[in-house]
Amino acid sequence: MHFNRVLERCFFEGLFDQVVVGDWARKHNTGDTFLVDNIEMNDCPKKLEISGPLPLYGRKVHISKGQESLVE
Repeated sequence: MHFNRVLERCFFEGLFDQVVVGDWARKHNTGDTFLVDNIEMNDCPKKLEISGPLPLYGRKVHISKGQESLVE
């Protein structure tokens, strides 16, 4: 149910090809994950350099920070 709410928010706010400060993202060239702390990174998903947040769950999941943590 929670996953659906996150997807619904992305759909209605037009965030599918964007990242926001506080999201966790993955670099395509290295596979590394990192906390988005700079809004200037917003063009990177459009260039397919990084993937936006993945709302997956498990013991290794990083919780988003700031406003995004409240959404999740």
